[in-house]
Amino acid sequence: MSEIAKRIVIDHERMTLFVDGREFPWAIGLDGPIPNAIPGDGPTVTVTLLADNVEVIGTPTLDAPAGRDSQGDIRTFEGRGALIARHFDTRDDIQGWRDMARTPRFIALYNAALAVLDAEEVANA
Repeated sequence: MSEIAKRIVIDHERMTLFVDGREFPWAIGLDGPIPNAIPGDGPTVTVTLLADNVEVIGTPTLDAPAGRDSQGDIRTFEGRGALIARHFDTRDDIQGWRDMARTPRFIALYNAALAVLDAEEVANA
């Protein structure tokens, strides 16, 4: 799994972005960087990158099954992908995030996490 940044500094006065003490080297769109707080992931930053050319390989899937990783956290791609919920997050937590989600991507992610909990409930019945 990829390493996460230890510290991100967004300096709106100087219009710069620093990741772990290094200035972000690429041009950023006028809308960003945008700080976010995603339940289950903690703080994140959304950045619009400017490019001369963009190549897209494959089709993003919103319905890939989720699963538990070795720590019991719920992740995409049967426990091998992006973090959706921590092992201590409850069904009510995840349902609340799902109810607040506004984008199809996050709705699908939380639905996948809820499906993991549903399957575990059936298996433990």
